[in-house]
Amino acid sequence: MDDDRRILTTQQGHPVRDNQNIKTAGSRGRTTLQNYHSIEKASH
Repeated sequence: MDDDRRILTTQQGHPVRDNQNIKTAGSRGRTTLQNYHSIEKASH
């Protein structure tokens, strides 16, 4: 990398594209289990 930006990764080392939004079932529904990064984030 040319610049000093750090890439946020999951516990497995995969890059995280969006750290602020999650996927839900409907506009006000529950979060889906596809949000493994948000689950990791909440567990810390």
